[in-house]
Amino acid sequence: ILSPMSSAQDEDDVDESVVSQVSELPPVHPQPLSPPHTELATNQEPIVQYAVMQKSVAKDQQFNVGACMAQAAHACVSAVWAFRDHPETVAYCNHVEGDMRKVVLEVKDENALVSLAQKLKDKLGLESVLWREQPENVVTCLATRPTRRTAELKKLLSRAKCRMADSAVAFT
Repeated sequence: ILSPMSSAQDEDDVDESVVSQVSELPPVHPQPLSPPHTELATNQEPIVQYAVMQKSVAKDQQFNVGACMAQAAHACVSAVWAFRDHPETVAYCNHVEGDMRKVVLEVKDENALVSLAQKLKDKLGLESVLWREQPENVVTCLATRPTRRTAELKKLLSRAKCRMADSAVAFT
């Protein structure tokens, strides 16, 4: 374990064998397998993951803001894991830090989430995960696998009455 040198230490006291071993370690943040921002270079739409919350869950289930955020996180991680071998998921996960895009939307209730999942699959072939919270046994969030943001997807989400989620206050 290396620690910063104290002011009493002098550079001559540093063991060069330890320094050379540390310099041979792999980087803390691995480099992406594909160059970042490839969609900009190829004029493709960005890869985005959509999380769609059930707006009524906070009120009906008395979930606080943190619990609602956790539901979206559970659904997103579950979707990335479930579709980890899909090329767009691989590309999404290979982006550099800070370049993963998510869009958080809301619909009115559980029926709207279940219906949206079916429409995404049937009309666009887009897989998603419906997160069911236990022990409440309530579908709280839908998360898509990472996908290109397309006009067809935007239109389907609009027709399904998906709205941009208000601030976290919307869930309280």
